Amino acid sequence: MRGLPLFLMALILTSSVTAAEKAVPMAGVGAEACAKYVEKRRTLDRGAFDGEYAYAVVEWVRGFASGYNYAVSPPEKRRSAPLFSSPIVAYIDKYCADFPAGAVEHGARCLLAELNNDAKPCGD
Repeated sequence: MRGLPLFLMALILTSSVTAAEKAVPMAGVGAEACAKYVEKRRTLDRGAFDGEYAYAVVEWVRGFASGYNYAVSPPEKRRSAPLFSSPIVAYIDKYCADFPAGAVEHGARCLLAELNNDAKPCGD
């Protein structure tokens, strides 16, 4: 019975390394195309920063940022400061207006790159 937990641990560690090397499929509002985002912001939220769709996007970006912090960022670049709603919405609004063929997820990556002062500029 003792060998089984060790086997499971080895399997989990191997799976984690393999998964990190592959592209991760996105789900939720982050997977949406920017053109769809812009349309929903215009029709559902009427441009308001506290609209229903904006709220869903903010929460998605916060969750994405948490996962990014945990899995991708080196410890010295992990953010502990909160991500406030209005700046997230303003950034994604601008990103999606500039890159309608892009995805909300890529806009979130760009936002995090800027907040982390990454040297490589972000764009499509």
